[in-house]
Amino acid sequence: MIRVKKSTSAARKAQQAFVEGKNVSDDKKYDNYIDLFKPVDSLQPHQVMAINRGESQKVLTVKIELPQNFPALVKSFCKDRLKLCNAQTFDAGTARLIDNAVEDAYNRLLVPYFSRHLRSSLTKEAEKESVNVFCSNLRQLLLTPPVRGHVVMGIDPGFSHGCKIAVVSASGDLLDTDVVYPHSSEAVARSAAARITHLVKKYGCDLVALGDGTACRETEKFLSSLISRGAFLPLQVEYCTVNESGVSIYSVTKEAEEELPGMDPNQRSAVGIARRLQDPLLEYVKVEPKHLGVGMYQHDITESILKNALEGVMVECVSFVGVDINVCPEAVLRKVSGLNAATAKNIVEWRKTHGPFKNRQQLLTVKRLGAKAYEQCAGFVKIYKKTSQATCNPPAPKKTKSVIPNTFEPFDMTIIHPESYQFAELFVSHLGLKKDDIGNPEFTQTVKCEVRVRGVNHFVNILGGSIATMQLIAEALQQNLDEDIRSERHKPVFRRSVAHVTDLCVGEVYTGRVKNCTNFGAFVDIGVGKDGLIHTSKMNRMRPKLGDRVTVKIASLDVSRGRIALQLISVDA
Repeated sequence: MIRVKKSTSAARKAQQAFVEGKNVSDDKKYDNYIDLFKPVDSLQPHQVMAINRGESQKVLTVKIELPQNFPALVKSFCKDRLKLCNAQTFDAGTARLIDNAVEDAYNRLLVPYFSRHLRSSLTKEAEKESVNVFCSNLRQLLLTPPVRGHVVMGIDPGFSHGCKIAVVSASGDLLDTDVVYPHSSEAVARSAAARITHLVKKYGCDLVALGDGTACRETEKFLSSLISRGAFLPLQVEYCTVNESGVSIYSVTKEAEEELPGMDPNQRSAVGIARRLQDPLLEYVKVEPKHLGVGMYQHDITESILKNALEGVMVECVSFVGVDINVCPEAVLRKVSGLNAATAKNIVEWRKTHGPFKNRQQLLTVKRLGAKAYEQCAGFVKIYKKTSQATCNPPAPKKTKSVIPNTFEPFDMTIIHPESYQFAELFVSHLGLKKDDIGNPEFTQTVKCEVRVRGVNHFVNILGGSIATMQLIAEALQQNLDEDIRSERHKPVFRRSVAHVTDLCVGEVYTGRVKNCTNFGAFVDIGVGKDGLIHTSKMNRMRPKLGDRVTVKIASLDVSRGRIALQLISVDA
């Protein structure tokens, strides 16, 4: 059994605060654990982590209470072992000495040992589960679908320091910046509205990415009021909140300075928020995962264990999505399978010296990028015709390498590995198509039709190769060039108006997006400024993931504490 109580110092502090009329809200988060007494094996991982944190903050005291018959069993076992080792009967004095020794050993050594061992086992299991939850959430966050083809205004909200604004083009290029103060006097707020309206209309911006940090709710109301009174017409402007965790940390790094030189870090944050909407993966991987705010007690987990697990998730996501080798920043290249910090830096240097890559084979001319690394990364880096058309001054090939062509290879736009190009050539030729047309609607439609009618096994029997290889080729050639594994996922939820928690009523149905998942439930943003909780008992055997769009019903409300309990109705397809 585990018994948890409020520590003496915390109780004294609470009593003193009560006398002085102060609030000790920091301790209230542990109210559910005070006077907790339950079997150890019934503790959930998040409860273990919370108890450990409360103990480290000297708010809680924890004691492991062993079963009542356990002391007698241990003492009996010790005495029996002594009798087996000494085939003789003990006199009264010796027996008393043995009893005292066993009693002392049990109380002074064994009880603390059992307690430490049990607490350690609980913590290891809880940390393991926390890492799994964090990895799952991080994977979902990184694979958030991009919003392409829109000019986006990014807003890093704030009060006294104002709202930092950045407008970026559909390709992510910075167009303009500004700082406005909508939460000041009426005259200053009117000026802020005029300047935002001017930027929106000047650049044809129809989407606003609003950081979810300080002053987010107030800025959301401000934007909503502008939209409702038609300030942006004829543009139909919508906004959505974007996870801004870690964006300010990245904005003061050396990499951010190189990316946006001479810019105020606060303005860089606004640029990052806008780009997180346009291509979340490329922006999120610039930040250490532990700063992205999608974990459970991640700051209490052994850093090396957490870092290794999360690094693996980042590499997996970047590799599966693929990167354009000619425009991908160094920070993202490091996350591609087969590459590291040194080879990523050398690829960027190669681009500066020789221009864009024309084909994947030219990677073999990059310093320190050998055949093994090329084999690992080749299927994950892409080369598009548009970004490879600049003048290229290829280096002389390495002595150990064969002559490398300086021409564009259409298969390099896909996820097909160079080792499978021969089968891809046969597949395309067999269908009477040309590889130069890869990505064209007619090309993809023909491939889809033929694969659907004939099946992959048909092409394996005729052309050779394995089923897995032919399946990958068929899937790659059916995709549009701007599609990847994120295309099937839900886009962000855009809004034009704002609601408040006081507007909610029990039984009402809302659509929202899952912002965080834990092993006790999922937190959902339904657009009222407070995230609601779907407890695992209210999920109706469904298991939503971070980023999923869900339909929920208000199960209960506690407006004074800002708590919204939700019941899951469906995970929307």
